[in-house]
Amino acid sequence: MAASLPLFGRLPAIGTARNGGGQAAEQRIEELIDALLAQDYRNIPPSLGGRVGARLVELGKALEAAARASADQIVETSIRTSQAAGHVATLSVPANELNVSAQSMAAAVEELAASIADIHRFSERIASEAGDMRQAVDTSSESARESIRQFGELATMVREAMAEVQALGEASSEIGGIVETIEAIASRTQLLSLNATIEAARAGESGRSFAVVANEVRTLAQQTAEATEDIRARIEALVTRVSQITQTMGRGESIAEAGQEAIGQLGQQVEEVGVKAAGVTENIGQVSEILSQQTAAVQEMGEGIGKVARMAALNLEAVTGLVEVTKALEQSAARGLSRIAATEFPGKILRLAMADHALWMRRLVGVVHGELKLREDELASHHSCRLGKWYYGGDSGPYRELAAFRALEDPHRRVHELGKEIVVLVNEGRMEEALERIDAVREASEEVIRLLRELAREAGE
Repeated sequence: MAASLPLFGRLPAIGTARNGGGQAAEQRIEELIDALLAQDYRNIPPSLGGRVGARLVELGKALEAAARASADQIVETSIRTSQAAGHVATLSVPANELNVSAQSMAAAVEELAASIADIHRFSERIASEAGDMRQAVDTSSESARESIRQFGELATMVREAMAEVQALGEASSEIGGIVETIEAIASRTQLLSLNATIEAARAGESGRSFAVVANEVRTLAQQTAEATEDIRARIEALVTRVSQITQTMGRGESIAEAGQEAIGQLGQQVEEVGVKAAGVTENIGQVSEILSQQTAAVQEMGEGIGKVARMAALNLEAVTGLVEVTKALEQSAARGLSRIAATEFPGKILRLAMADHALWMRRLVGVVHGELKLREDELASHHSCRLGKWYYGGDSGPYRELAAFRALEDPHRRVHELGKEIVVLVNEGRMEEALERIDAVREASEEVIRLLRELAREAGE
């Protein structure tokens, strides 16, 4: 297709004849100069008469080539800026997440180190208390052994005392036997004294002295019998008391033996507690040592994570700097596009479409890394963007039979559909899925740019 495809309509053909000769040439030169001053390079004639006319044609063609080259450069800058911004966006989200995670991890490690230090101090205190407990258990064990010994001595003393009491009981019984003998003697003495009194009475006056003696003997026997009865009662009470004491001391001996056994069991339990306390003390000591090692390890890990956190912060700062650089490039490209829009040359609309599409992609990237806040309905459809208006409008008529033009619709539609999906995902906080869509929309966008370039090549622009 020739380079004279109508895009925005044609200016009147340069060189319209008003008169013949010099006036016609002068008019054509003035019209060319007016077109060049208006930066309209669409209808530069192949030649003009005279040396000045030929140089003006050369100047016009040079200006047209310069405008096209400038437009190509600005379009390329826009495309590269959009691509760089896309890569920066892909990098900024994980960089930000890495920075947040690293800072959180650093804070968590600090808290962990503080917690381990607290546990270490607590374990040392427990170890100290366990040592005190072990000492107390040893003291209790020694006290239990001493109690066992004393209970044993008490039981021995109770048994010895009970033997003495039993001997006393036996002696009391023997005394009881003697009392019975005395009682029998007293009874016989009383009987003999009674017989003697009777015999003295028979003897009359000669037996009176003997009767007095016999009466005294009978009185003594009577007193002996009474004393013997009292002694008997006392001995019986003593025997009863001795028996009670024996029973009581027997119970005391049983209690002492039971106490000795109980203290023995307690001593054994205390010994077992001592063994366990020793094990606990040893284990706590090992735990304290491990915690000491862990404290050093966590401190070392904290230093490493601190470095990672600082590097992550620097990385995020660098990515943010790249974002600012792409913004500056975008602004520079936008100013260049304004200059292109003010210039007329064949193929301008296709170059504007490329640049505008790249800037649309840059805007979408801005949504991903948080520069812009958009709703789904704020993104233009593939019918209402500048490329869509040209594609479905009348100005694209001369291009519609070209293969690249027909292939352009599908990737252009996918770019806008994926863009709207990305906005929805970002607004819902589903950043990983949004980044996955960024790769897909980038591929579709690169296909759009490729087809626009192919279209310009097929059209000879």
